[in-house]
Amino acid sequence: MRMRWLLGLILLLAPLTSTAEEKAVVGVVRSDHPGLKHPVPPDSVLSYEQIEDLVWTAVEEAGGLEGVVRPEHGWVVIKPNIVEPKPPGSGVITDWRVVKAIIKMVHEIAPEARITIAEGPGGWVSPGHEIEAWTEVVDGFEVAGYRGLLEDPELKGVKLEIFDLNFDESELLVPKGGGHALDAYWIPKTVLKCDVFINVPVLKVHRGPGITVALKNMVGIAPGNKYGWAKTHGHPPGRGQGLPHAPGVLDEMIVDLASLSRVDFVVVDAIVGMEKQKTDDLGGLPVRMNTVVAGRDMVAVDAVCARLMGLNPDDIETITWAAKLGLGIGDLDSIEVRGDPIEKVAKRFEKTPKSDRMWWEYGHYGQSVRTWILKGPFSTEDFEREFLDPGDPGAVPGQDGWSGPVYFHDDKIDLRKYFGKKANCVAYAYTEFTMPESKEAELWVGSGEGLKVWIDGEEVYAFQGVRRHKLPNDRKRVQIEKGEHSL
Repeated sequence: MRMRWLLGLILLLAPLTSTAEEKAVVGVVRSDHPGLKHPVPPDSVLSYEQIEDLVWTAVEEAGGLEGVVRPEHGWVVIKPNIVEPKPPGSGVITDWRVVKAIIKMVHEIAPEARITIAEGPGGWVSPGHEIEAWTEVVDGFEVAGYRGLLEDPELKGVKLEIFDLNFDESELLVPKGGGHALDAYWIPKTVLKCDVFINVPVLKVHRGPGITVALKNMVGIAPGNKYGWAKTHGHPPGRGQGLPHAPGVLDEMIVDLASLSRVDFVVVDAIVGMEKQKTDDLGGLPVRMNTVVAGRDMVAVDAVCARLMGLNPDDIETITWAAKLGLGIGDLDSIEVRGDPIEKVAKRFEKTPKSDRMWWEYGHYGQSVRTWILKGPFSTEDFEREFLDPGDPGAVPGQDGWSGPVYFHDDKIDLRKYFGKKANCVAYAYTEFTMPESKEAELWVGSGEGLKVWIDGEEVYAFQGVRRHKLPNDRKRVQIEKGEHSL
């Protein structure tokens, strides 16, 4: 493939290859699991006792909390998703009953520990704070049912509190290796100073990253007194630095925050999830799953949850990017699922409609191959001049002028960033992919300048000229046979 400056390319249906070696353990338990005290069909409305049994069983399948929470621990923070002031069971927020079950587990292990339910919502502002915000003032903890836990007789003796992370003191931290959306992030001291941090998201489709589960839930630790309400606006609204949410950078922002969150354990509320959108206000629909998912590795948990929603984790950039950065394991072949098998529990969630104006088709295409080797640049003013044989490019990493493997995230091969600013030249990029079955695929191509594409040495696309890069600038239907291919 030869190109100038900027190229974006997707070959739909081409899977990624993982190099993960260690096994992560994830517990998946549905309400009809035979190991429960009183198994019931997965379409049943569950009582608190049944949800508690689900939570305890899923956590035990994932290895238990005993290795995470210790008797001497003094402070445990539990972070649900209460992004909007919604009632429990809506599928928009984490059900308080899941959190109550976790509180009881923690208290049993560390009876003297202070336990904090902490959330930094972007969709509401806690009463009693005089601030500028572009959202409603309402007690979302009350609407969601969490305030009742403070008076719950079953939690008598628990040092329980509820805290809005939006008003916490915070420290400015730089992700290891540098931030990919922002250079640094404000992280609440509650998250940094606690002994144990437990992430308790709800299972939902999201129009941007595809899903919102464990990794995306970490956006809720970003304090509103730094980033605003909603967190795109900054604080004061329109004048401070908000969190970037544009399609090209949202996934990187999520992973940046997740890398700073030091999550110790994840428990996913998949009792009622949500398809189509993250909230019913945008057209999201509740999906009863009657399932709880648990694990220490939040990347592995998200990978399993993606599959439970009928999605391919290899197409969810937060998962693949977090795994690439070493935050966890995203390859399902390297994840041990205990309890109920994925195939038993999974449902095909409806994705965000293509008519969504901001996100368009982002949730509907596969993630491209992202590891390439490069050769060049070669000085020339003749775009048609060849500097190698596309049918036999001799593409071996580190040999004959080819680079070692280079990973380009966000479906974009940024040649200017890699080679520096150059003019009147061409470069080649080479990769290989596996087609699991013979099928007609759709090639998406974007470039700022001239571009040629070869599959197995056959030219399948060419463009000469200058244009505004987008993905896709063009689409091309191509027949790909089952097996290994070069690109």
